[in-house]
Amino acid sequence: MRCHALCIVTQGRFDLTMKTLQSLYHTDQLKDSYDLYIIDNGSDPLVSNELKEWIKTSIIPVKNLITTKTLPLAAAWNLFLALTTEYPFRTKLDNDLIFANTPVAAKPFERSNRGLPHETSPGFAGTNPGAPKVASFVVGGGVKVQKKSNLGHTCFFQYVEEAISGSDLGICAIPAIPIGRTLKDAMPVLGSMRWRDKPLLVGACMSITKKTFDRLGYFDEKLPCHIDWEYSQRAMGAGINVGYTPTYCVIHLGETSPTCSPQVIQEQDLQAKLIGSQIEFKREFVHSKWEQILPRIIKAAAKSNIVNLT
Repeated sequence: MRCHALCIVTQGRFDLTMKTLQSLYHTDQLKDSYDLYIIDNGSDPLVSNELKEWIKTSIIPVKNLITTKTLPLAAAWNLFLALTTEYPFRTKLDNDLIFANTPVAAKPFERSNRGLPHETSPGFAGTNPGAPKVASFVVGGGVKVQKKSNLGHTCFFQYVEEAISGSDLGICAIPAIPIGRTLKDAMPVLGSMRWRDKPLLVGACMSITKKTFDRLGYFDEKLPCHIDWEYSQRAMGAGINVGYTPTYCVIHLGETSPTCSPQVIQEQDLQAKLIGSQIEFKREFVHSKWEQILPRIIKAAAKSNIVNLT
């Protein structure tokens, strides 16, 4: 079994999902070093069929594409966690991110003629690799500033493993920064963010170790949003260190085109604040409803890499 399981949950926004997959394709990360899962969380039939056709091309090997009816976001991510309990590392990758210094201007999955994937030139998502970067690590509820360093290759799991081993992290996120911002500028902002008056980790691209999951369990399905914030705070409350990779980032393409309307986002945020003010870590997170039907899902996944749960 491979060490890393990586999952993308998508709902519509096929163009952004394809850009995320294209960016993944162009990274230096070996494609046989991880298993990729994609969960289609209630996309309309046209988008769902396009995704299935893309899976059949095998451009990037996909362990499983699982189609579901529309689920709460936490429930969709918990399906991934339930399927992958034995992996040492499991990574949540939002479907509107691209890895820094990978080509974004080329046609989907067309090999770039601009040189190495980490070369910075027009058409590449870069963060000025010649400039020093500063990272903030949230450690035990505080913020620790790491030494400056330079950006190099795009083997993103190597950055994650180095951060986890170097700072004894149970959860590690690759910082997601807005288009046009630098990692140096974004890190102080991320390091100072608070929710429920506590530090948090923004987990748009977040790796959870098996040891941490075995202790904390699943995402809180009562929350309509900010499930990564709550999970990181739950970890810190349990004495588990969480932090960001200090020298590598992902670019948040979807910031300007969110899935929901501003009104819905505001309503979800208010609801999450209300629920968040009342919750503390309980044993209820240790198990998920997915565990009850997991044997059937695993059996179907063994027969085909496309599994329909609708």
